[in-house]
Amino acid sequence: MSTSQVKNSGGKIVPRSDLRVGTTREVRNVKGVRDAKEYKRIATWNVRTLLQCGKLENLKIEMDKMKVDILGISEMRWPKSGDFWSGDYRIIYTGASEKKPGTGGVGFIMNKTLGKKVKGYIQYDDRIILVKFQTKPKDTIVVQVYMPTSNSNDEEVEEVYENIDKIIKNVKGEENLVVMGDWNAVVGEEKSQ
Repeated sequence: MSTSQVKNSGGKIVPRSDLRVGTTREVRNVKGVRDAKEYKRIATWNVRTLLQCGKLENLKIEMDKMKVDILGISEMRWPKSGDFWSGDYRIIYTGASEKKPGTGGVGFIMNKTLGKKVKGYIQYDDRIILVKFQTKPKDTIVVQVYMPTSNSNDEEVEEVYENIDKIIKNVKGEENLVVMGDWNAVVGEEKSQ
């Protein structure tokens, strides 16, 4: 028997960095070991772009250093959507916006173990991607979101919220759900002009 629970919701690792890391714990009964615990580290990072040479390799090095199993990425800016392996890492991503080429795009980089446990994925648009993992005792769905900035119009923001709401409604009650990403939140009081 195993259960999954959130250890903490994460926090910034380094000042001036958008890398956030949290962990989930999977408890399994392993032969000869009672209540063995296996933690999965899940993180999200707005990378600003992956169009620069060597940036993907840097991400893989950082994942290895931080022992991150699943990394949700915002602002990849790659032109088309795809799914491929790079060494021991699987990358699943959406393409950048067709309306604004070279902007947006979300995706996941996962280690080899979890890359093999992907049951499916849905690339909604350049702002939302969903990946379903085979985990025990229940499947886990991870959603990466890149919200529009405060400069965007209200219709665009509402459309993203509606899509997130649809995703949540389609998740079965017994599945684990993680929704994460860059929410582009503005904190504080609005300045009057």
